[in-house]
Amino acid sequence: MSEEQAGFIEKLMDNPIGLLVLSNGVLLVVYFLWGLFEIETIAPIPDALKAIILGGK
Repeated sequence: MSEEQAGFIEKLMDNPIGLLVLSNGVLLVVYFLWGLFEIETIAPIPDALKAIILGGK
């Protein structure tokens, strides 16, 4: 019988530090994309309010 090498996923699942890094990486990407989505969906400032804030006419 030949012994099979453990796959990458199996090695990762057996490594607590690897799981910690992977989970933090996934959360980082998800929250970053969520933040970009939130920024992109903000309504634009009306021109009248923009003029008041910037001191224009």
